[in-house]
Amino acid sequence: MQVEGIDEGDIVKTDGEYIYRAVNNLIYIVKATDGEMEQVKTITLKENDYVIELYVDDERLIAVCNNYFYLPYDEKASYDRPGTEILVYDLKDKENITLSREITQEGNYVSARKVEDCFYLITCQYPYYIMEDQDLPVYRDSVTGETTSLSYDQIYYPAGTESLPPNQLLVGAVDLAASDPIAISSYMGAGETVYMNEDSLYIVADTGYWGGVILEDSIAIAEESAPEEGVTEGSEGDESAAEEDIAEETEEGIPDEGDTESGNSGAEDSEPAETDPDEGGSDDSESEEVDPDESVTNDTDEREVDEQISADDTIEDLNESMLYAFDIAGAEVTARANCSLPGRILNQFSMDEYNGVLRIATTECKSNG
Repeated sequence: MQVEGIDEGDIVKTDGEYIYRAVNNLIYIVKATDGEMEQVKTITLKENDYVIELYVDDERLIAVCNNYFYLPYDEKASYDRPGTEILVYDLKDKENITLSREITQEGNYVSARKVEDCFYLITCQYPYYIMEDQDLPVYRDSVTGETTSLSYDQIYYPAGTESLPPNQLLVGAVDLAASDPIAISSYMGAGETVYMNEDSLYIVADTGYWGGVILEDSIAIAEESAPEEGVTEGSEGDESAAEEDIAEETEEGIPDEGDTESGNSGAEDSEPAETDPDEGGSDDSESEEVDPDESVTNDTDEREVDEQISADDTIEDLNESMLYAFDIAGAEVTARANCSLPGRILNQFSMDEYNGVLRIATTECKSNG
């Protein structure tokens, strides 16, 4: 655990007498006393459940699993959306362990925390546009037995998150000792790294990651549209040679031209491809005369790439992160603020709060070393 009193999950947990171990959709319970171990029970989850981590206290075993929502598309068909499931088992009677509660929150798992009886789950959901209102996140709690959609007044659009993808960061909190259903709020953006103490929850989204994804897509588009050296319009004899060159580049990855580490493919700084009119092996009667100083390019694709991203913008984006801050009071989670951070954090241990001051260590990327 990073912070005393803030429990974090693992695939192996112990309460001092029993060891709980998760493997795929199985949970093995082993009694360990006097240096001897005896497997006393195996809990088999549903086939499509995959245990991510476990939590254990004196009364409960909590399994966090990957799962899916199966929602109706029309009267005859349905479609699935990823969700994260919380399975709560009653451990008061070790001879008769029973499932006491099931909660499923839409979105892919980001992280979770447990403080005494309160459990906090963070997921990230990509919007769906299947049917009207189907873009709203959903959740299910066995306390009510219903699948419920969030309302629009539970979804927030923090300022400064425009550079993040159109995901929704879902923060759920529930008091497992009470009968109230899980309370979930949604925030536009994303999240990857979590730090929590008794009073605060912090979530960081690496905006540089999403900038890098855009960059990789742009490099791919630029390479597809860039002319091959020695290939001219109307030169049929060199088509097979060009195809072989493309195949070789595909196998070897991105060419070494330019500064690929800084996000510059070199396409913008490279000189136009020169064409030798004496080469090409094509029939002069079928070829058009081409100026050697001109290159054949797809102007539309290159213009779209230029508008989408530039090398300088990408380097700047790779140096930013987004921080979400929340106040914690039992099962109540209240958004406090959000801001942009210079640089990127390594992991949750890059964050710590002392005397009400959050301290974060970040690393900034620099172009050309």
